[in-house]
Amino acid sequence: MNTRYDQEEWRTFFQGITHPIIILDPQHRIVAANRAALNTLHKTEEEVRGNLCYELFHGIHQPAQGCPAEKLLLEGLTETIEMEMETLGGTYLISCTPVRDNSGNVYRVIHMAIDITNRKHTEEFLKESEEKYRALIETTNKGFVILDRDGAVMDANPEYVRLTGHQTLDEIQDKNVINWTAPHDIAKNTREIAGCFERGFVRNFEIDYIDKNGNITPVEINATVVETKNGTKIVTLCRDITERKHAEKQLQKEVDFNKTLIKTSPAFFVAIAADGKTILMNESMLDKLGYTIDEVAGKDYLSTFVPEEDRESLSAVFKALTEFKEPTFNRNRIVAKNGTNLLVEWRGRSVMNDKGEFEYFFGVGIDITARTMAEEALHASEEKYRNIFENAAEGI
Repeated sequence: MNTRYDQEEWRTFFQGITHPIIILDPQHRIVAANRAALNTLHKTEEEVRGNLCYELFHGIHQPAQGCPAEKLLLEGLTETIEMEMETLGGTYLISCTPVRDNSGNVYRVIHMAIDITNRKHTEEFLKESEEKYRALIETTNKGFVILDRDGAVMDANPEYVRLTGHQTLDEIQDKNVINWTAPHDIAKNTREIAGCFERGFVRNFEIDYIDKNGNITPVEINATVVETKNGTKIVTLCRDITERKHAEKQLQKEVDFNKTLIKTSPAFFVAIAADGKTILMNESMLDKLGYTIDEVAGKDYLSTFVPEEDRESLSAVFKALTEFKEPTFNRNRIVAKNGTNLLVEWRGRSVMNDKGEFEYFFGVGIDITARTMAEEALHASEEKYRNIFENAAEGI
């Protein structure tokens, strides 16, 4: 064995290691230090050798609390620990390995330090971020749930637990979301989970959840597929849309009521676009005019349904609705398909869009043709009998 060669080879390896390494005796005195250790300490080997490690690295006069070298000397086993190195201004992963003599006693300790300051800062940042997001998720009014590839719950916040009709996370953890999906939406939800993995996301998906008592909670789901070191997951946000659904039902009732009112009312209803084209007529008006909705939709209202002699005055009404946006009251005639004129008493108003811009006219009319004819007949009768009475009085 070439002992000199072995020593030179060992020294080459020792100096070539890029992490700081020092060799201690059982009294914590530095016997040797590699180049990386000297560079980290900004000292020469002569300045380091013989010094106590805890004085150089911690600036104290006794072994630091939790010192791995101290524990190794007591127990004789390799020790690894994360420690703050005060004089170096960072956090290091310290590994201490025993070197034994021929009698099995520890006579040297190989002390290696790996700078993990940046990693620790990153971990602390991630931990802080995780705690912030966890606090946000725990307190948000939206349900948050993480599903595995089979659609089973891995984690969820209290709001999601509530949406499922349960009390605690333990009740739903590792269970498939199908367990609280309403029966009429199970197939739909199963397809959407599979589709989420294919597309990578789900947006504005609505289904019903159901609790053990049969109570339904409608939810809106937005989800994204996330690849992690532990496998593929679906990160999901769920919103309780009970109030919205209730509002939609109420709105639909109002819409249905208005449609029924327009459809069955004896009054005339007409909507006319800004360009004068007919948008809508109700059945009462269509029946009186003798048209179908397909025949009137898109037709110019003035030239199709208004006698020529009334068009100028009605154009002025339309102009007032457009410019002043004030309700109007007027009478004008309209022409039926068979050429019959109907006299209608109209109340009109402008309908604006979300930007406050004019969108269309809406008019409600009452056919006063018969009433007007009756009034004219009554007036003529009154005139007739007045003349007879006056003539008879002159003859007496």
